[in-house]
Amino acid sequence: MTNFITGTTTNATVHVMTSSSTSPTDSTPLVIGYVAALVSTRFFGSNFLPVKKFRSGNGIFFQWVLCSGVWSTGVMCFAIRGFPTYRPLSMIGGWIWCTGSIGMGKGLLVWGAVWLFTGGPHPGLDYIFPHFTGIFMSSTAYLLVYCALARNNPIIYPNIILPGFVSGLMWGTACIAFFHANSSLSESITFPIITTGWKNYAVLTIAISIGVQAPFLLDYPND
Repeated sequence: MTNFITGTTTNATVHVMTSSSTSPTDSTPLVIGYVAALVSTRFFGSNFLPVKKFRSGNGIFFQWVLCSGVWSTGVMCFAIRGFPTYRPLSMIGGWIWCTGSIGMGKGLLVWGAVWLFTGGPHPGLDYIFPHFTGIFMSSTAYLLVYCALARNNPIIYPNIILPGFVSGLMWGTACIAFFHANSSLSESITFPIITTGWKNYAVLTIAISIGVQAPFLLDYPND
């Protein structure tokens, strides 16, 4: 009887340890989180540079090309993550972002609301693909509506296709890095770092340096 109880307790303990060891939040080192925040800041701040010298017209076709690049990064993330459970509610956040960013306007500021809608849960990376799918599907719908209203004669600049797609890849990468940073850091840390841009690079570099050196300083003997 005693052995049976002991065996049951041991199995339960092993189960708890296994569950905690696979937690995405706990398995990502702080340094990687800061590096991801750095990558996100860099790409969010420069993803429109590839299209700077090209005309985009009214922005609707450009947005569709950009969203195609965004969705491509989502597909890659989804595959690397091992095709996790699809979370369709996150598509609403994608629709909000897409609607706010039509025509490259200041609607991009709705990103804060979109983040709260889709990025708060953990692991956040599992929400990337449905979020990006919502972005791409909404953009496609808006493009088709525009083509219909323009009587199948939309304003399209072919030379925006490649730079626009690259711009989308950069934005998608920045967003993935943002979500990845939140798996080791909290939103209260990553959001201010990423949204305030270049001026926080020095602070971020110092934070990474401290994060790298801290384990060695803690292990150093106090003689």
